Amino acid sequence: MKTTVPSEARGQTEKKYGETLEYYLVAFFDVQGQRAKLRELRGLPRTRGEFAGAAEILKGTVGSVLNLRDYFQKYFDGFMESVNSMPAERRAKVKENVRYRGFSDSFVVSVALRNNDEQLTPAIGSYACLLAACGAMTSSLASRRPLRGGIDAGLGMLVAAGEVYGPVLERAYALESGAAEYCRIVIGDQLWGYLTLLEGQSFSHPHGCPRSVHEGTVSLSSARNRLVATLEQLPGLGLSNLIHIDGYGRHNPRHVWWRLIHGLFASLVNIWLGRKPSPLL
Repeated sequence: MKTTVPSEARGQTEKKYGETLEYYLVAFFDVQGQRAKLRELRGLPRTRGEFAGAAEILKGTVGSVLNLRDYFQKYFDGFMESVNSMPAERRAKVKENVRYRGFSDSFVVSVALRNNDEQLTPAIGSYACLLAACGAMTSSLASRRPLRGGIDAGLGMLVAAGEVYGPVLERAYALESGAAEYCRIVIGDQLWGYLTLLEGQSFSHPHGCPRSVHEGTVSLSSARNRLVATLEQLPGLGLSNLIHIDGYGRHNPRHVWWRLIHGLFASLVNIWLGRKPSPLL
């Protein structure tokens, strides 16, 4: 699943930036409505009124971008803290596999899909990334600074700290800038295929790790409750207006992970379009 290009300078195989080609999940997000506001800043403020005006513009542009990046990080970290059944070293490994890169009003999140533990670590990292994307999207709508995004899986190469480059980045950007069209998050076919593959996969990693996705790997109830509590705190967005959670326990836990993600994405899109939210499951 991973190809390493030998280093000619040292005459040996060594992991360095720009040398290792492997599979990643990449999410590309762009904060909408920034361009027109930024163009209003044409010079350094001189008067008290100009300072107040510049501060308001910066609050709605730079402040919004930084806040949404922070929201994503908090949703991701909150989910990882709720995974109490995972050993601390495995939680740390999941976090190591997730990288962030911000530029202008966009930010990119990448998850290395290494398979040295039967996809258990990247599966949890991917789930956390998707859940954080849903949370960040909800927060962006509540703050009236909506996101647009694209997420896909594919080949990429780490070219700098936190920066993945390659076909997977191009596809994630194409989904955001082309396929999404309006404020929503679109996932690519290769990511959907990867998630479908994970849904039916059993894990048999040693050291007491669970045998399948739902056997204690993730405390789904705890994660859901944490998400519910966070969403209820968002201004103007009660949970009842976002998702339906009735009948949660009637479904096979093995299928809950990705149906949860699908339901959240569908609900966010429907809310933006003014439609009735889709059921969570």
